[in-house]
Amino acid sequence: MTEKNSKRNLLKSMLLKILLLLAGFSSYAQQVKVSGKVTDTLQNPLAYANILAIP
Repeated sequence: MTEKNSKRNLLKSMLLKILLLLAGFSSYAQQVKVSGKVTDTLQNPLAYANILAIP
């Protein structure tokens, strides 16, 4: 039974490491800088405007 538990623990450890590695790549890929100015139809700047960025 100890050999079976050892293999299971090794598998869990490897899976956790892979998931953490993939999570790191995912968070790195989401760093995007958006800049600009939001204006109304009269070209007046809008204060506290919210922007929705859809990839």
